[in-house]
Amino acid sequence: MYIKQQHFDIAIDEAIENAQESIREVYHRAVMTTKKETKFRDVVSACALVKADEYGTFRATDLQEPLEQITGERINPNSYFYHLDQLCKDEKGGIIQRIGQPKKYRYRFRSPLIKAFVRLKIYQSRQLSCTQL
Repeated sequence: MYIKQQHFDIAIDEAIENAQESIREVYHRAVMTTKKETKFRDVVSACALVKADEYGTFRATDLQEPLEQITGERINPNSYFYHLDQLCKDEKGGIIQRIGQPKKYRYRFRSPLIKAFVRLKIYQSRQLSCTQL
């Protein structure tokens, strides 16, 4: 028996639907906004796609390439620093954790499960292929 694309898609949908409520809630708080033009969803997605070090951390400037991949536009790092900072706060679910000292901050997902959930959401929205998961 072969696993076809449709089987994989169904499995992704079910994994997202059956994810822990706390993970879905943190993600929703992180990307929820009242403004039409915001980068929160894109920045969270870029955080899930960034090449992290062995501790799962990355620099803010590391998000530039995945953000450009997601948006298809050249991104100025100053345009997403605010969003990254907000994603570390409780109001946005504290989905991202800031580590280190000012000017040397590194970031990581508060939970590796949230990172995996975000990657599944990216795939579900067709921004990521199954080989990129």
